Order: sequence, then C-alpha cells, then structure tokens
Amino acid sequence: MGDPMGYASNFVTSIGSRVGLEAAAISEFLETLRWTSFLLVYQHDSDLVDLAPLIHDRRSSHYYRGTHAAIRMRRLPNNTDNYEAYLENVRNYMQLTNIVVHSNNITTLYSLLQSAKVLNMTEPPFSYLFTSTDLPLLEDFLSNVYGAFHCNISGLQLVKNDPMMKTTLALTSEAIWVVGRALYNMKELKNAPRPGALLCDASDKWTDGPKMNDAIRKLQGRGQLTGDIRFSEYGEREDIVYYGVGRINSHFVKVAVRIPAHFESYQQLFVFPFTSALHHPFAW
Repeated sequence: MGDPMGYASNFVTSIGSRVGLEAAAISEFLETLRWTSFLLVYQHDSDLVDLAPLIHDRRSSHYYRGTHAAIRMRRLPNNTDNYEAYLENVRNYMQLTNIVVHSNNITTLYSLLQSAKVLNMTEPPFSYLFTSTDLPLLEDFLSNVYGAFHCNISGLQLVKNDPMMKTTLALTSEAIWVVGRALYNMKELKNAPRPGALLCDASDKWTDGPKMNDAIRKLQGRGQLTGDIRFSEYGEREDIVYYGVGRINSHFVKVAVRIPAHFESYQQLFVFPFTSALHHPFAW
C-alpha cells in the first residue's frame, strides 16, 4: 500500500480502515472460492483506486490449476432501471456467473439483486461476492420479499455488535467515543487541553493540538462496535478484523476465527468461517 504517510498526517487520526483494505480482504476471500474467472462490477470510476489491491493482486494464492483468476470489469449503469439489461448482457454475452460487486450504497445492492431475481440470476450457478460491509442488513429482503435466493451471496462485515447497524453509523459513534474518552483521560491526569481562538486565514495553530492528538493516538478500547480500537503512530486504525459472512440455510453466518494474514504490510486481519460450505455452494 506504499508509504503510510501517503494515507495519514500528523494531524489526522482515522477511525476507519486505509484505502484499499476492503478490496485486499476481498482478494483474500477469493482464495477460498477458487473462482477461475469473475466479473468485477463497480459504480464509479473513482472506485478503481479502492479496488487496486483486488485488480492488481497477483500472489501465488490466486493461482488455480496453474493459472490466474481472469478478471473482467464493467461499470454499473447510472440508472437502476438499466440494471436488467446490464445483467442480461453479463449472462448472455459475457457468460460469467461469478460476480464481485463493489458499492457502499445498500440501495444499489438491493436494486441489483432485485433485477437479478427477475432474470433468474439468483439461482445456481450464479454467485455474488459484495465488498460492502453492510450486506447483512439485506437479510429481511433476501428472506421475505421476493422468495428464496438459492445462489451464493457472501461478503464482509466490520460491525461486531448484534443487532447489526450501518458501518458508517458505527464508525461515527466510535469517533465520538474516541474524542470524548481522550478528553476524559486528559482531564483525569489534570492535563486537559486549553481552548484557543483560531483564525484559519491567519494560519493560527492550536497550542494544545499536538497534546490532544497524542492522547487520541495513545487511546485503546476493547470490544467497541467494530472491534478493538488502537492506532499506529501515523494515526491509522490497527488490527481491524473483518468477518467473512455468507448465507447458509437462508441466514447470514459468521464466526470470529483469527487466522494469519498474508497482508501483513496492510496490518489487517481477515476471518473466513464458512469456507467448507463455499466449496460446495449449492448444498446450502
């Protein structure tokens, strides 16, 4: 992922993961699926930056019978009304059945699966892997609205609490907790930061800003909404754990089994609990 300073600064601490880490997790996930080819669906041209680890990853673990998994890429139409025609092209002309979908918009996921259902593309041999960490929020839709979905539907989950909440809401709540806890700790140590009036146009600096920043980065919290919270010296979130989730018997399941990561340089952990079921997908 390059120099960590390219993604952080002395004055920014990130509660979320670094750019590209979700794609790196998906890339690792593909290892369990043993797909020989797949279609990578994305929503915006800017998504290609986030997807770089997945697109360019050519580790030996992505070899299957001596060949690389072939990747084809297509951008989604801007209008959801065109999703059916888009998917028909995938089925009839591209003839691909393994599809990775990159979108953080849960409405997009809903619309895409709804269109796929109409075209009978939610039955074997079709399989879908979503990069969105909000996929389990679609449980009610997948179970009740349009009948059974018999294809593989899998992805990642970052939020650890039950019931599930949107990832952005969980991270926002954690950011508020981090700032509040840092202020509390500083006050307990009788080292609370002093407020100061700043004029941005005058390039003013907050005298106690570095002290506050240091308190935030030294903070550690266990068992938060997205797991344990700890930051690197660069202000990056460390040791984020993604759950691998998949639908087994019409329900999303996950198990927190920590495994060694091949992405040590990314400082990321990935958990894929149901790989045996994925190797025999149509017995679910």
